[in-house]
Amino acid sequence: MNKILYTVVYLLLLQQVSIANTYDEMSISFKNDALFNEDQDYTAGFELSYKSADCDLTYYLGQDIYTPQDKRTTEPLSGEHPYAAWLYIGASKKIDFNEDITNNIKVTVGTIGKNAKGKSIANAAHDIIGASDENGWDTQVHKSLAYNINLKSYYNPASSQYNNYTVKPYLVANAGNILTDIGLGLRVDTNINNSLKLYASGEIKYIDKNIFLDGENKNGSTQYAVKKLDHKNTFTLGLETTYIEDYTIVAEMIFNSKEYETQVNNNNYGMLKIVKKF
Repeated sequence: MNKILYTVVYLLLLQQVSIANTYDEMSISFKNDALFNEDQDYTAGFELSYKSADCDLTYYLGQDIYTPQDKRTTEPLSGEHPYAAWLYIGASKKIDFNEDITNNIKVTVGTIGKNAKGKSIANAAHDIIGASDENGWDTQVHKSLAYNINLKSYYNPASSQYNNYTVKPYLVANAGNILTDIGLGLRVDTNINNSLKLYASGEIKYIDKNIFLDGENKNGSTQYAVKKLDHKNTFTLGLETTYIEDYTIVAEMIFNSKEYETQVNNNNYGMLKIVKKF
């Protein structure tokens, strides 16, 4: 199964390279909790995306990494977030049901566990900044193949324009063998000028499954699992600028409520995304 996954990744990337001159847009984004000096729970991630001018699909390659607070021990302390990593490829497509509703469907497939390379990437990053290695990766959440379907549906009628503000309610949902949840949110955008936009969103999500909190390790044990809460609130504050020609830069601060009963601090992190248009 892992050989199949690596082959698919290789073919997708080869396809992108072979038609790179036709791409309408490519981007890279990074997420990290270093902005809040936390280094725990959801701690880091990246995502590459490519969209061709001749295709409605956007392609993705990404990774997410989760760690406990205490990284010195070979076994996480009871009640702390398990080690976990998720390496994936995927594609998304926008579908407009009518002029008022815009849907974005994103399908991802990948691997959780050793082949997600969480240990090597996290420790390489720690070597660069001079931090100590993370010692408990042998206890990480283990699942060889994982998939997820994400739906985000915006209700955006013409009446949502108020002076210089756009107000968009939305529905968000995940289904798959790693995440199952559904939530409601509200996003507000405002244009400062032709090159600068501010936005904020808030959502509440009800959670049925989160493999990163209650999954098994490679021995089938769930002793490192934590008891997740059935809901999560998220507030996002973002800034988008297009001052540099053909580039868009997006910066976000994401504030989350606690996700499991023994969580000490809220899991907050920042995101930086650079988009290049051709």
